[in-house]
Amino acid sequence: MVYSDRFARPDPYAFSRAELFHSDVTYEVQPPGTTILKLYLTPEVGNDTLWSSGYVHVRSGKIRADDRYALYSSLSRPYQKYLESLYAVHTGFNQSLSRTGEVKIPRRQPIETIHPVVRVHPVTGWKAIFVNPGFVSRIVGVPKAESDATLEFLKNSFAQQTDATIRWRWETGDVALWDNRMVNHSATFDAYPSSRHGLRVTPHAEKPLSVEDYESRYGLKAKDWIQERYKSLGIEAPAIDDGSSRAKAFRD
Repeated sequence: MVYSDRFARPDPYAFSRAELFHSDVTYEVQPPGTTILKLYLTPEVGNDTLWSSGYVHVRSGKIRADDRYALYSSLSRPYQKYLESLYAVHTGFNQSLSRTGEVKIPRRQPIETIHPVVRVHPVTGWKAIFVNPGFVSRIVGVPKAESDATLEFLKNSFAQQTDATIRWRWETGDVALWDNRMVNHSATFDAYPSSRHGLRVTPHAEKPLSVEDYESRYGLKAKDWIQERYKSLGIEAPAIDDGSSRAKAFRD
């Protein structure tokens, strides 16, 4: 059950806007797959939801699907390969600590789980960045400065990637579906003191597969979404930077 009212006042000093993008409870051994959220009561203004790097949204029987895996596809090939070699710690301790003021007896003990930084969707075979500032504390096996810099870059990339972001203004009775394996989401904290009431269903998905795990298990090559998109359109991918000077241009 999702519920907030005039007693659930958000703290505007607790998080930056970029830090609010997250994928639900990724510290689970088998984090959620498709999430379904229906709102029975929505504020007249505010409390929109944003999805970054792709979404599937359903309203009044109409389905709109947008491009996914956008952050991974926007990176250079050397940086993609570097991220594919990494694993990150997803922790539930911070979330558990934040709730101790409301619920003295935890529903379960917090856990930490290590997942690949780049995971592959088992159905599409496409690669995606699987980190979020809400639950990822560090990258395993690299110096702290390197871990912090990498996570900071990825965090800001999710928040700033406006060409792969949607903002949804809720209406009573709306139903949203999205894939937690491939998309981060956030909410705008601008509805206080209005009430919000909804129901969320979040089934488990598979244990996240690294590129190596996916290719070994299925005998298939993991794919870059944008490269597959170019092929389907019959066009060539952008040229690789050869080090020559380029004229700057801006189109509005």
